[in-house]
Amino acid sequence: VGRPLLEKSLERKECLEEETLILRAMGVLPPGHLGEEEARELSRDSARFAGALRPHMGEELPALRVRLDIEPFRVTGQLTGIRRNALLRWRPSGTKPKDLLSIWVEHLALLCLRSHGFAPEYPAVSLHVGYDAKKQKDEEKLFGPVGDPVAVLRDLLDLYRDGSREPLPFFERTSFAFA
Repeated sequence: VGRPLLEKSLERKECLEEETLILRAMGVLPPGHLGEEEARELSRDSARFAGALRPHMGEELPALRVRLDIEPFRVTGQLTGIRRNALLRWRPSGTKPKDLLSIWVEHLALLCLRSHGFAPEYPAVSLHVGYDAKKQKDEEKLFGPVGDPVAVLRDLLDLYRDGSREPLPFFERTSFAFA
């Protein structure tokens, strides 16, 4: 819901009235004063989160094509949102376990490419910026160098393959809370 407001905040544009109309038309905001107050709160939250995110934005590098042969797997795709200083992912609300798993896999793919001599000009770090509602503050998770990213990615791919054949005893929220 707050993503359009966040994007305006990142661009340093003040468009509360315009965005309120759009959110109201989408049926996201309640009518009347309650909707206006919720829009102001969303705007404040978006501006705050944009302030936390802005220092990490930097120059965006071109999308990076991924094609990795990690026997018996082939990983293909594209990495986008890579800045000069880090592969950057963000969620203006609470960070979810799937967010961290996703950036971890992308980070490993980036490191695999770098370890094979591709994309040396791309950063070897990844950053997820989120908001911890319990602590009422922004949080950053930084991922750095990995000894053997190919082996770690292969282990994850093995788990993925095994999980597509039979259920794995993996409880993402419990694991996330434990970690």
